[in-house]
Amino acid sequence: MRISVRNRFGEGRYSLSFWSVAYTSTTGCAFQIPYMAGLGGNLIALLPNGVSVFRFSDAAHFDLDAMIRAGESIRPFCPATSATARPAPAVALTAAELAAELPGHTFTVGRQQLHFASRGRLYGRAGGDADLGTWAIDGERLCRTWTTWDHGIRRCYLIVRDGDAYVFDLPERFGRFPARRTAGGFAP
Repeated sequence: MRISVRNRFGEGRYSLSFWSVAYTSTTGCAFQIPYMAGLGGNLIALLPNGVSVFRFSDAAHFDLDAMIRAGESIRPFCPATSATARPAPAVALTAAELAAELPGHTFTVGRQQLHFASRGRLYGRAGGDADLGTWAIDGERLCRTWTTWDHGIRRCYLIVRDGDAYVFDLPERFGRFPARRTAGGFAP
C-alpha cells in the first residue's frame, strides 16, 4: 500500500506501517524522514542525524514539523559544505498588498473556501462542514484563528502571488497551500 502526502518540500510516502515526510534541511540537503503516527497524535520520528524525537498526546494534533526542526537544532542533518544551493524564495505580499487583496474576497484552498470579510471576520466551508474565525495582518503575514477547525490554533501565513494564483505558505510548518481567488463570493 502506498499513500502520497505532499508538503512544500515534496512528496511523502507510506509503506509498511511507516510514513515519511519530505524535508530539506537548513543547509539544503533533501531527505525522506520516516515516522510513525498513532491514535490521538502520538508521533515517533527517526531523524537522519541519529536523533529520535517523540511525542505522546491525546489531542489529535499531528505537528511533526516542530519536532523535526528541534531535532535538527541538536545536530545538523548534513554539513553546510555538502549542501546544494537552494532556490531563492518567492517574494511574499507586503502588508499593504494583503490589505488590498484579502478583504471581501473568497479563496479556494484545496476543498476549502475561505471568505475574508471586513473587520477581521473569517468564514470557512469545506464540503458540508463550516467554521467561523478571525483574521488579521501581522507584519507581512496573514494570521487566522478558527473557532473549532485546527484546534483553534492561530497560524500565520506568508502569501505569495504568481499572476492569478496564490500560495499560502506556512513557514513554521511544512505546508504550502495553492489557492485561487473565487469569483461570485461566499454565503456564510
